[in-house]
Amino acid sequence: MWSMLKFMFYALIVGLLIIFYAPREFVFDIWSKIKNFDFFENEEEIEEIESQGNLSAKKIKRLILKTEQRDVGNTLGWGEDIKSTLLELNLPQDRKNVCSVIAVIAQESSFRANPSVANLSGQLEKRVKDVDDKIPDILGFKLKDFLKKYPSPEDNYYAKLHKARTEKDVDMIYRTIMTDHANPLVLKMLTPLIENMNKVDTVGSMQVAVAYAIDVEEKKGNSLDLDEIWELRDYMYSRKGGVFYGTHLLLTYPASYDKQIYRFADFNAGRYSSRNASLQKIVNELLPKGEKIAQDGDLLSHSDFNPMSALATSGTEDAMRRVIRKYGMPLDDAQLKQDLLKEKELAFENTLTYETFRKTYKALKGKNAPYAIVPSIELHSEKVSRILTTEHFAGNVNKRYQRCMSVKKR
Repeated sequence: MWSMLKFMFYALIVGLLIIFYAPREFVFDIWSKIKNFDFFENEEEIEEIESQGNLSAKKIKRLILKTEQRDVGNTLGWGEDIKSTLLELNLPQDRKNVCSVIAVIAQESSFRANPSVANLSGQLEKRVKDVDDKIPDILGFKLKDFLKKYPSPEDNYYAKLHKARTEKDVDMIYRTIMTDHANPLVLKMLTPLIENMNKVDTVGSMQVAVAYAIDVEEKKGNSLDLDEIWELRDYMYSRKGGVFYGTHLLLTYPASYDKQIYRFADFNAGRYSSRNASLQKIVNELLPKGEKIAQDGDLLSHSDFNPMSALATSGTEDAMRRVIRKYGMPLDDAQLKQDLLKEKELAFENTLTYETFRKTYKALKGKNAPYAIVPSIELHSEKVSRILTTEHFAGNVNKRYQRCMSVKKR
């Protein structure tokens, strides 16, 4: 009875506030209570759960609504998926982890499991043209002609691509082309090549690289064939799948960051990039005046097309060699390379290279170097028209995170 009276009271207040043009945020706050029935929850039980460090799905729903200041669509479903994912990954369902996940989802997709891409058809047309421009005329083949001819001139791949609105739409067309024109045995034999040729490489509500999800599954001892990779892709387009692999990437590695913004930067630039960028900053301050390396968090060279690229000498490694010689550090080239190969691990911090550079910096500068800094990287993507940076990305996510963390407990 009391709950119903509260409901009627809130509904009356909302009506009056709308009539008298009350501030939008205040109206939303009360309306969200009515629409989502937050006041029907057992508040004492929820407070007890939160005091133990774990949030209920309904509590997570409330954080989403408060953080986004809007109804994101099936907010409770998102809350349930975030909570169940943290449980599956053996991570605390506390405010810090929950708000971290909420902030990244909000930034990457505005809580859409399969987000649409602005001007996708225009991007695809440009990509087809770029491919055709690289094909010698002597071959007598053009990708655009092929796409317009098959599977039939009346219902062709090119027309389907023009109608595509999401990454999944494009992905499914690519798969159809492969299955229509390749023998099943060939598909099986060329699985890595076919997957690498699929340019839809980051997907879902948290925009996770498909290659990362494949790696997660194969580290469990599962060698995935093409059908299983496509099943994995389908799962990543679902609400739960996108949340699962995004949370896995964001939270399932240890780091000594004192601020969550560094983890957000890592989500964008690669694990431990913020820690590694700090080491690059040390190198820059120890190099002769006028010499400088990028503070991008990559200590070694990396290429998707060359697994051996890390064995080549990177710009950072070359600069570190010069610093080693300049200050007579007890490191040789072999030791340096061996240590740098651990750049994506927490164990890198226990290497002679890491410890020596930080000790040398402290001895010369009279202070400790920061453990982490946000990497300096320009981001280029067909999905966005403006130039972004990792600093911009991490800063935006961190603003959402702080807004979520500041929501008052009830």
